[in-house]
Amino acid sequence: MRHLVIALLLLALCPPALVRASVLPQSSDRKPVYDLYQRGPYRAGVPRPESILGYELGARETTYWEQERVVRAIADAAPDRVKVIPYGRTVEGRPLRIVVISSPENISNIETIRANAARLADPRSLPAAEAAEMARSMPAIVWLNQNVHGDESTSFESGMALIYNLAATEEPKLLESLKNCVIIVNPSFNPDGHERFAVYHNSIGMNDPNNDAIEHAQPWATHGRFNHYRFDMNRDKLALSQQEVRMEIAEYLRWNPHVYVDQHGEVDQYFFPPVALPINDNSDKAYQDKWLDRYGRGNAAAFDKNGWDYHTRGIFDFLYVGYLDAWAALNGAIGMTYETDGGGNLGFSWRRSDGTVITLRNGIEHHLVAAIATIETTSLHREERLNDFYAFRRASMDEGRSKPMKYVVVLPARDPERAAAMITILRRVGIEVSVASAAFSSVAAHEYGSAATAPGGKRQFDSGVYVIDLAQPQGRMARAFLEPDAKLNPEFIKDQLARRDRNDKRGKNTPHESAGFYDVTAWSLPLTFGLETYWLGDTPPIASQQLGAPADFEHGRRAPFSAEGAVSGGSGKQAYVFSYGTNASARLALALLREGFRIGVAQYEMKAGGKKFPRGAIVARTGRNPETLAARIGQLARETGVQVTAVDSQYSDDTFVGIGSDEVQQLRTPRILVAAGDGVATTSYGAIWYMLERELQYPFTAMDPENIPYTDLRRFNVIILPDGYSGTYASRIGPGGLEKLREWVNDGGTLIAIGGATQYLVAKDSKMTSARAVGARDDEGAKAADGAGDEKEAEPAAPAAVEPNAKEKAAKDTKADVDKDAGKKPEKPVKAVPETPLNVPGAVFCADIDHNYFMSLGFEETKVFVPVNTDLFLRPSAKGANVVGFPKNTKVTAGFIWPKNTEQLIGGTSYLVEEPTGGGHVILFSEDITFRRLWRGLDRLFINGFLFGPGFSSGTPGF
Repeated sequence: MRHLVIALLLLALCPPALVRASVLPQSSDRKPVYDLYQRGPYRAGVPRPESILGYELGARETTYWEQERVVRAIADAAPDRVKVIPYGRTVEGRPLRIVVISSPENISNIETIRANAARLADPRSLPAAEAAEMARSMPAIVWLNQNVHGDESTSFESGMALIYNLAATEEPKLLESLKNCVIIVNPSFNPDGHERFAVYHNSIGMNDPNNDAIEHAQPWATHGRFNHYRFDMNRDKLALSQQEVRMEIAEYLRWNPHVYVDQHGEVDQYFFPPVALPINDNSDKAYQDKWLDRYGRGNAAAFDKNGWDYHTRGIFDFLYVGYLDAWAALNGAIGMTYETDGGGNLGFSWRRSDGTVITLRNGIEHHLVAAIATIETTSLHREERLNDFYAFRRASMDEGRSKPMKYVVVLPARDPERAAAMITILRRVGIEVSVASAAFSSVAAHEYGSAATAPGGKRQFDSGVYVIDLAQPQGRMARAFLEPDAKLNPEFIKDQLARRDRNDKRGKNTPHESAGFYDVTAWSLPLTFGLETYWLGDTPPIASQQLGAPADFEHGRRAPFSAEGAVSGGSGKQAYVFSYGTNASARLALALLREGFRIGVAQYEMKAGGKKFPRGAIVARTGRNPETLAARIGQLARETGVQVTAVDSQYSDDTFVGIGSDEVQQLRTPRILVAAGDGVATTSYGAIWYMLERELQYPFTAMDPENIPYTDLRRFNVIILPDGYSGTYASRIGPGGLEKLREWVNDGGTLIAIGGATQYLVAKDSKMTSARAVGARDDEGAKAADGAGDEKEAEPAAPAAVEPNAKEKAAKDTKADVDKDAGKKPEKPVKAVPETPLNVPGAVFCADIDHNYFMSLGFEETKVFVPVNTDLFLRPSAKGANVVGFPKNTKVTAGFIWPKNTEQLIGGTSYLVEEPTGGGHVILFSEDITFRRLWRGLDRLFINGFLFGPGFSSGTPGF
């Protein structure tokens, strides 16, 4: 570590030319280096990047501030063509900006062009004839995004060459493209992640193409793909959790681009669309096929001219709406991802499987040529592109009445602040939302979570509900965000099932085909936010008031559109009480604990101040707290949006629990340790980091799990092991660390494990829990299947076993179900339940929640929607509480599952286990519910572990 620090200091102090000689690494085929500047002649007064940097592009990693010098110098030298427009700052304070480049005439009229683009995006105020007239003369807007993944640095470098070429060229063909297009270059979407990578890579890189060289591996803490909070921002355009994404979206919607390219890396050979299946149905497959083929052919011609390798389709799909390209496509743009071959996380040079070497410089060349080819294709088809964009937006409106789903109605009563947070997402992406100003009714209302084939019914809705009319220009975006289940292309599903069938026939040691899923297959916001929601198949008259743009807000405070909290009731002589049924109430409780106030939680329904409170109510007794409680709880209530009741008497006049009852369990201030380092999934740690620091504003210590054996764990009463790799957890914590964790839990600690960390703890040898993984060997001798999806005609295997004789009992029960009539034997052998789960690609299931445990406090509903993006299914704990689990005959709610595998194996399993151990608790999540900060409806299940765990011993009555 000391040598790394010295290297980083040298890099910061030395001029770039001294750090790395400006000699470009060569490809192994010895082809001459492509000239980045062959679109001349060029204006003499515009500086090339090399003249500012002191080295050739590709010789080293350029840092953010070096790129900023290049961008500003070019803009200053060509103000008639170039405008630099700031649009925000990163978490670490680096400016975010776009570079707008076009002809002098377009730049002088840029605000008119931007206003016309906004008009073209809203067919309600622009008749078709006027739109066609506008398309004949208006330039198309092409947005080229660079470096959303910080360690995919090639586009960070190529963007500088692109800006120079466009700003300085005098070549007639490229000048024509500048006349026909306004080009927007975002030189770095992710400066924070890029800086971590660039500084480290420059300090360690030696241009060694050997794949196992140290320069090809990034340390866990410096991994540059992600932003400051270790979020993958190329998945965040659904949850909008990160400020860089929210700021970019706001700028995007100011311009309404017609083409959007996201330049990535790095792969074995260059990729550009057409894309692979599945394609999101709301993006209009025929529309996408037409234009992706056209741009693909334009790029192919440029690459063929240079004799460069490339491929199309492959594995890069177009389904998940959180991708940058898919999100742009739902706006009507032609969204595309380009993946370059060379540089970035492959290093300065990389040896491919056939022995050839690809370099950072090669990747720069390829990205530059692809970007210019895209601009030229747009220029050539400018008018058609604009007309089709307008037609897409009009079709979005028309489908709001022609498709079955016409309105979405969100009921905020369950959690007004959480509902407001979801509505804020919709408004941030330009989706129009209204609030009903009077009651209305529907005769075709479909509740979210009901079977897709269930008929709609009559439903009365009160004033104050949120209404999304899908007959709007952003209707396709709204449908993609809100529809209960995304539609997968039938040919894609057929291909996946065929792959599985072929795999089933292969031997254990034979290479198997991978599934074609690139990301999750279900994400409906009403399900992830846990809100009561209906879609309407009719069009009743609805009186409503449209919401404006959401205001900016600080993390930890109430969301836009939500009501301000307050203290009401008495003077607070005895206590202050608030319900624990919302995410905002969890923030308030943690804020009070963080500031040293003493609070408790009611284990049962209680009555105070003349009001009834459901189980989980938070109580702050006045006599046990400093005099500052009244003023502080009032201020926090307003900030978080929580309604607090001031109580003047502890007397309970009926059978309800009162604020002075023993059933009000005193809580302890959480002292949290979160594992961070090798073996921990970076994005899982990042989601927890973001949730604790920014949303809950609660302190914690991050520590490498390998330090557990050497740390005094008594400083903490909560340890969180994020999702990760079970084998790496085992090797880094080691037997001594595991024993230390067991002792710490026995002494009263709360251990929370997620995903892969749970898999580590449920192993038989861990002796941490009685829960086991389905498909793993356990005490009853269950075997793992030889092959995925293997089904043998045999006696039915048991579902998750709890009692020692459960397997025998389940076999008898299943046989009895099959053979109901007077002992008749079945005509065919009963097939066994498959023993090994296949990995589920991000589906949604409905699970049961048990109200008898502290982990479910704050939940009045009996069922919750949960993500399943794993092959880890938990057999129920025999010694603990199975707080959330799946009924035996469970059915998927949304997304793709494997037939004759997923539902059969997940039925009867546990999703959340709380197992009292000594004086403490082991809490196990089979899935990461902090995933992408998307599953806000489940936040309190996670928070309950560290908010309530330290306060409850395993012997607390009733729990």
